[in-house]
Amino acid sequence: MVSSLIEHEQIQTTVAKAKEAARLAEKINAEVIRDISSAV
Repeated sequence: MVSSLIEHEQIQTTVAKAKEAARLAEKINAEVIRDISSAV
């Protein structure tokens, strides 16, 4: 579900599933930012 969100920038789902997807997306985003910051 998170990969669909990243790919299509939107998804249709339930509120509970959307909240879980948002948490996972935030973790992925934080990891990417951390990796980019450490590469500089």
